[in-house]
Amino acid sequence: MKVLAKRSRTEQKLAVLDACMVPLKVTTLMYRTNMNCVVLKEFAEELVGKGLLTKTVIRKRVFFRISASGYAVLSQWRQIEASLGA
Repeated sequence: MKVLAKRSRTEQKLAVLDACMVPLKVTTLMYRTNMNCVVLKEFAEELVGKGLLTKTVIRKRVFFRISASGYAVLSQWRQIEASLGA
């Protein structure tokens, strides 16, 4: 039997940043990150508030994309993981 490990909140937020390299609608982002819509919207709004994601509305559709500072955070996290051998 395979046991699935839960992702931490940090890992979930990093998954959102990683998925948003191109502008994505909420539904597409939900499928790519394998998250519940309510949780995803909470994380996305938090990341927008911190300046790590940008939110664009085009014809009533909401798109999220990683910002320059979000990309820097993601890059630093990848370096930390590589240093730790994770």
